[in-house]
Amino acid sequence: MNELEKISIDLNLDADSSEWGIINADADRVVEFINYYFENEIKESFYDYLNLVFDSMNDALLENRVNEDSIELFRKFVLDIVPKEQVFCSGAALSYWLSINEKHQDFPVVNIVKDILGKD
Repeated sequence: MNELEKISIDLNLDADSSEWGIINADADRVVEFINYYFENEIKESFYDYLNLVFDSMNDALLENRVNEDSIELFRKFVLDIVPKEQVFCSGAALSYWLSINEKHQDFPVVNIVKDILGKD
């Protein structure tokens, strides 16, 4: 069993998708997904997992399902992933999210990530 299959079983997610993070994104589970990240070592599925969390947080923002605690937990997640993301996926996931135009109304998570990282 590979790491993505294990994560999918642990979190009861669909493991059979090339768009794993998008298909399994869930605004109601963003805190659960971040907590799972902090409780488990994720390496080979890092790119997919980062996209799961970012997509889930984006959905939560669009659906107005965030609070100060979830934003703070997401901030801790973003700060934690920066050095690991370079090792496990060569910066590809974070670069993708940072390349999205922050004025794009469908991706409010970009504004938060850029603010956390001090990017313009």
